[in-house]
Amino acid sequence: MKPTKPRAEIVEDLLSSNWELRWQVFEILNRTQVEFRHHAHDSKDQRELSQLGLKLAATINGPNDKNLFVIITALYFLGGNRYIFHIINQLGIDDKEENYPGLQQIKKDLANNSGRVSFFDYFQHLLSSPSAVESTTTIASCLIRRLFPQTDALRLLTTIPQTEIRLTALALFLEELHEFNFNDFLLSDDLKTVQEKPELLCFLNLPLSNREREVLAPLAARLCSQDNIISPFVFKTLVRLTLPCCPQIVLQAKLGNPAALTTMAQLGDMKACDALIATGRSLWRNKRMQAYAGLSFCPNHDALEILRKRINSKNPAERHAVLSALGSSPSPDSLRTLFEALTQTRKATEQRLILQLITYHPQAVPDPVFSDRLANLFDHGDLYPELLEAMSKFGLSPQWRLIFSNFKPPLLLHHEQQTALFMTRFANLPEIRAQLFNLVFDQDWTFSFKLLNLLLPYFSIKDIPLLCELLRKYETLEELSIAERLSLGHKTSLFRDSLCDFFNHNPLSAEKYLSTLTVNIINNSLPATNRLYDYFLQQPRQLRKIFLEKDDADLDRPESELPLLCSIYFLCQIENDGSNCLTTIINHTRKYGGYFTLVISQRLCALLTENTIHSQTKLLPELQNLIDYLRHRPDHDELRGKTLSAIAEIMRHARDLRLCMAVTHERDLRIIKIKKNFNQSEPSSGEP
Repeated sequence: MKPTKPRAEIVEDLLSSNWELRWQVFEILNRTQVEFRHHAHDSKDQRELSQLGLKLAATINGPNDKNLFVIITALYFLGGNRYIFHIINQLGIDDKEENYPGLQQIKKDLANNSGRVSFFDYFQHLLSSPSAVESTTTIASCLIRRLFPQTDALRLLTTIPQTEIRLTALALFLEELHEFNFNDFLLSDDLKTVQEKPELLCFLNLPLSNREREVLAPLAARLCSQDNIISPFVFKTLVRLTLPCCPQIVLQAKLGNPAALTTMAQLGDMKACDALIATGRSLWRNKRMQAYAGLSFCPNHDALEILRKRINSKNPAERHAVLSALGSSPSPDSLRTLFEALTQTRKATEQRLILQLITYHPQAVPDPVFSDRLANLFDHGDLYPELLEAMSKFGLSPQWRLIFSNFKPPLLLHHEQQTALFMTRFANLPEIRAQLFNLVFDQDWTFSFKLLNLLLPYFSIKDIPLLCELLRKYETLEELSIAERLSLGHKTSLFRDSLCDFFNHNPLSAEKYLSTLTVNIINNSLPATNRLYDYFLQQPRQLRKIFLEKDDADLDRPESELPLLCSIYFLCQIENDGSNCLTTIINHTRKYGGYFTLVISQRLCALLTENTIHSQTKLLPELQNLIDYLRHRPDHDELRGKTLSAIAEIMRHARDLRLCMAVTHERDLRIIKIKKNFNQSEPSSGEP
């Protein structure tokens, strides 16, 4: 029977935020490519598929479109690299041969999936051409920032020959990735790239190490000796480096430049502080806002009073600037002012900002009073995880201990689960550790697995019975009741449904998966289908059945399940609260406890080989029960061997043991204290 082609209506399903519909579209498009891949490119079927690809690409509104990764993934499943050029053409990139000699050959190799080139080569040729079209360069630079890893994107943007376009692209890139550390990349080639393009100094992350300062000192001194600052980028860098001997900064400070005054105030110049205080008292909001950053470094009491006066400003931008200045001030009074603002404001976004500033405040030290004030906000679920991070700086107060002691499984509220996971930082305290051990038995396997992984280092030899109980619990795979499943939100136990449900409730993880898949497609690093299938076959047979949702654990045509194989391969590489996305999705189905039993058995093996195991005679009954349980379970051969060795070690060193046989059919070891006489002589030959 002739295969059917998808209709154009599936475009709406693809662009919806519902992953149940979106995943079905991915599978339909991939199966369509498999069915029609042997048809000629100029055949009627391929022309119709190309029209569908054009309709998909036409939904893109620009390089910053939120659905860019979704459309690229869909086009790749439909027609490979050849269809990705539909997006490039849709965005208005003019890559004609007369402007970009040799680019058409790269496009041809990419369209044929030759594997010799990648889209990195395409964009590098596109940007570095001396005859490049300005509009094309601008659009391509925006697209590059989204499609490539940070270092690759920076490497591509530095090849733009037009200075103004390059500076604009770098400025936008710096705003988007101001926290990414480019220091190693910029200093890796003996500063050759930085010397050619000094504006790259803006990508340095402070504080600099001593080695980095030594390397940069000659270059910075040479730039300081110039009569004119060549660009705002270089001046901004010189200000951030806070060079006291730089004449340009001193000159700009005398001219009233706020950035230069801030640098001089940070270096202890009182004249600069006085100038900033005068500016901070200005009646013009924009003028005084320029001084707030520098006021945080002024030791004068007047500077703090100016910030306090403006903290209740009705202008959100001014209020944000004042809070940021208080957050970097070394004064203890500024910390108290931030706590007062935290209790007064009712805006969640502003509260989260204040919590971040409190967390990294120079005076943030353990203080039970401040910690108790944070505990009063426990029920505000929209303040997590910033609230917990702030609490970690001020310590575990009695109020937090009381709140946590009332936790009972199951924890249905998300902020309660976040608090329990965060409390593992204090698991060295006996009462906290005991409470956390109780929560490991929570019905939500996703939460339990995260908690178990965080608690593993705190399990000691005396906790072996608890670990054995957990091992048996997750081996039996107890089914949830209907009420429990509804309360936990587990509507289904199928893998695809659980995957879509996970993406619907975790949009950041879904975006991370799509971006990871897209980056591998663009960089020509997506593993071949046979390699993806080999990785699939490496999984346990029971797990493969869950993936395929059938009794058969093998695939007849792996290429027809490319979306599934890609998800299995990449989701295990994406971190999700101490675990990975694939493990979280599998635990959501509650059909496979192998992830639990693996980490539990590994911890048991480590405990059973400790030097003090020989003195744990009280563990003999539990170890014997464990041996009985592991019988006929080949997946735990290592644990069985370690358990037998531990039993033998305990019995060799035990002085008060007697083996008794129970009257029931179950054999047990009972410890009875007796006195053994190890020096008893051998009986004579005449004795009976």
